[in-house]
Amino acid sequence: MRGHIRKKEWTTKKGEERHSYEVIVYVGRNPTTGAPRLRSKTAKTKREAERLLRDWLNQLETGGITAPSRMRLEELLLTHYLEGFARRNLRPTTLDSYERTIKLHILPVLGHVPVQKLTPGQINVFYAGLLEKGVSPRVTRYCHAVLHRTLALAVKWRIAAYNPAAQADPPKVPRKEMQALGAEGIRALLEAAHQDRLYPLWMLAVSTGMRRGEICGLRWEDVDLDLGTVMVRRTLVMVAGRPTPQEPKTARSRRRVKLPDSSVEALRQWRIEQKKERLVHGEGYVDSGNVFTQRDGKPLRPDLLSKRYFPRLLKAAALPPTLRFHDLRHSHATALLQAGTPAKVISDRLGHFSTGFTMDTYAHVTPSLEQEAADRFDALVFGGDEATKKQQG
Repeated sequence: MRGHIRKKEWTTKKGEERHSYEVIVYVGRNPTTGAPRLRSKTAKTKREAERLLRDWLNQLETGGITAPSRMRLEELLLTHYLEGFARRNLRPTTLDSYERTIKLHILPVLGHVPVQKLTPGQINVFYAGLLEKGVSPRVTRYCHAVLHRTLALAVKWRIAAYNPAAQADPPKVPRKEMQALGAEGIRALLEAAHQDRLYPLWMLAVSTGMRRGEICGLRWEDVDLDLGTVMVRRTLVMVAGRPTPQEPKTARSRRRVKLPDSSVEALRQWRIEQKKERLVHGEGYVDSGNVFTQRDGKPLRPDLLSKRYFPRLLKAAALPPTLRFHDLRHSHATALLQAGTPAKVISDRLGHFSTGFTMDTYAHVTPSLEQEAADRFDALVFGGDEATKKQQG
């Protein structure tokens, strides 16, 4: 039988007869020793015990009940999740990020807590402690994502009865304000970039909207200057402090991007300059095959591109230091929208997973475009009379 109720009777020191009811359910066997694994709980009345037994038996049918475990969160995170699951199923960048988050933030505070005893309240106190120490809401919420995913798997693996992170309250992350350079700002940036060794890189960034990892991972074999196209086949990411190539996250991210003539010419000149650098370094030159490299041919680190090289360029161009490298991508998309480029074309160039996502992301640009479209309709149908009246009125 999967479960039963046992009546327990005893006499107090004062000679009073007392009794209770223990609910016992068989939930499987220990995978190591083969010993039966039982779950039990004491109820004050027989009716309460019967109700608990029915609930537990129903949960057994749906896989929703587990045996008590003494496993600590540290063992769950390091052994069962990172080693047993994540190394086989996560991308290297995600694995590296999860591992650093677990060891730096989660284990020092919650690692000693038994998985079965972890509560939403404890997790909320953990989040509050991180924020008090100056950890950003974004990183704190990332800790929540790691905990939530790991504990959800613990429920699946029958290590935990439920996921306490699902009832916890992580902080909200303020949405970063998107900044986009207008045509004048793009010209100022490129004018300053003329004095920079990586001028072709900056030109490619603003003329294609490619991500920093895609640009750093671009290889000459994926560039066709005669057709004026580049093929995005991989991205360069930082794993354990080293630039590492990997496949794009989605099929839509793998794409062919048409280049304007200005970018084609810049890349032609860059290929000549890169060959000169190869001659200067001789045998010490590293032939990575990448389009953009350090002077000795080694891969260009995407983190240094955004944290060191780009701020230096902004300063030279007298542009706001709050701009991020990713804002060049926004600048490209915004400029195309303002030029009347169809959203589908922009979505394909950027590698977005849908045109709807593109329009949602750049919804702030569309009101003025809709007004221009309405004015163009008046000009087309009424010969400009209605548009003229609107301007005079």
